[in-house]
Amino acid sequence: GGSGASGRVYAVRSDEEAQALLRQTAAHRLPGLGSRADALARAGIEVASQLQTLDVPRLQAVLSLSPAAAAAAHDACRGVSSAAVVDAPPKSASVTSWLA
Repeated sequence: GGSGASGRVYAVRSDEEAQALLRQTAAHRLPGLGSRADALARAGIEVASQLQTLDVPRLQAVLSLSPAAAAAAHDACRGVSSAAVVDAPPKSASVTSWLA
């Protein structure tokens, strides 16, 4: 588990693990919802999994989202993403030798 902090990567092996992560993730941490923290708070929505009760038109209305952004939020709160998974080298590396 974790806080969903920026830069962290989580590997989930089941729908249950995905739902557990979404129950821990602040709703405003989902892509496209960072600027909607106030609207989320007014709606009483704290964590990503709570958004699952809203359909796309309701997400659009409650959060003042475009149809495309509401559809993306609808998918994201369910752990669904069309983003490609890519293998990338680490951004930094260090080498330590105890032999020196």
